[in-house]
Amino acid sequence: MRIHQSADHLSDTLQAVLDGRLVPAAFQRPYVWSQSDVTALWESLLNGWPIGSFLIWKPGAGVDLAKAGRSRLGPIQAAGASRWTGMILDGQQRLTTLAWSFLAADAARPDPMSLFDAERATWAGDDVIVADGEQRRVLWVPKSDASSGWRIPVGLLGDLALLLPALNALVSKHQGQIPKDVFDWFDAASHAVRSAKITTTTIEDATPQEAVTAFAHVARVGVPVTPDEVAAALAWAAP
Repeated sequence: MRIHQSADHLSDTLQAVLDGRLVPAAFQRPYVWSQSDVTALWESLLNGWPIGSFLIWKPGAGVDLAKAGRSRLGPIQAAGASRWTGMILDGQQRLTTLAWSFLAADAARPDPMSLFDAERATWAGDDVIVADGEQRRVLWVPKSDASSGWRIPVGLLGDLALLLPALNALVSKHQGQIPKDVFDWFDAASHAVRSAKITTTTIEDATPQEAVTAFAHVARVGVPVTPDEVAAALAWAAP
């Protein structure tokens, strides 16, 4: 087993998620975040605040990947197990939230009945999360109001190739120039997202038992796991 830490661009880790190459370990908790949790994560990103570290497991030879990993992370269906680059032991809630946030408006979405309860309540309801240049913040609004004012889908902040056409479309809609303070906010928000870095601890060539030990330790110093959750993880790791 080898353990190492790295400072990575959040965008690189997120791309691995969106490609289905980074998946949750099968024993991970269900999604539990509410809209307020999502907003708080985005506030941290846009202010340049740390959003916490991530723990990734790269299993050693002989591990049954199909058993070890879950087939879906938020709206993203996992790629074939042969393409997986790692499994998420800590950071699933944040990465799931970002996967939903960056999902294209025209992308295929899972059947709402296949989602976890909190996931369905947060992401399959009548509200959507937008970046509002006039209010200079990220907020949830009814779908019918998502294109009002100077609003764009929040996920566009991570990609200049999508952001600039969206801003041009806003200018056309308003029949004039974008106000400088609005443009400056979008520019700063996009830069904050695209330049965000995270600390990743990677466990390589570890057995399932070693992965569970790492998971239990991290969970004790973060959000405590219950005895039942640890027992389920140990049962999952058993030969």
